[in-house]
Amino acid sequence: MLIVGVGGIGSTVVEILARLGVGRFIIVDFDIVEESNLTRQSGFKKSDIGKSKVEVIQRNIQAISDSKVVTISKQLRCKNDLEKLFKSYSFDIALCCADTPSIEIDYWFDDLAHKYNKPIIVGSYASTVINYLHIIPGETISLREFYGNFMISDDHILNSKTPYSVISPISYMAAAIISYKVLDSLTGLLNITNYIQIDCMNFEVYQHDIRKIQ
Repeated sequence: MLIVGVGGIGSTVVEILARLGVGRFIIVDFDIVEESNLTRQSGFKKSDIGKSKVEVIQRNIQAISDSKVVTISKQLRCKNDLEKLFKSYSFDIALCCADTPSIEIDYWFDDLAHKYNKPIIVGSYASTVINYLHIIPGETISLREFYGNFMISDDHILNSKTPYSVISPISYMAAAIISYKVLDSLTGLLNITNYIQIDCMNFEVYQHDIRKIQ
């Protein structure tokens, strides 16, 4: 499994998937642990401040399971940087938990998913809203097509808003939901292709079936 971004969502997703028995991780992040991360990123402690995020996450995984872990401490600045990972490593699914460059990195994942026939999951949160989009080449519409028709503006499709910043329950719920979707993708447990957005202020749910019309 390729995971880009081990911050608010990715750090918790990795832990959940290690506990589920995922056997191999390629984790990518250029950042170091900062004190502000401790409010919502479950993989890090005060003693980790100043350390490489991918090295800390590797240590955490190896304390949980016998999963193989490849760490890449690198900032992805362009699609070519991401494509090098698609070319160099074998994985079943790619997970984008990175938020920079905003939106553009989602398009990189989508383009490469279709070029290399790899399913992807793009997951995020904003304020109290959790989103994920599961793209399967040949079975679902592309992320570009979805964004073109249903582009999310102001972080929301839903009407509910809150001025507060992200808190740990939101990031944890986002990671749990996205991890469950990864499990579904790997096992065919539910076999559902959809976009989902949940506003945790009122638990209003928006869903959109993204299966390709034959």
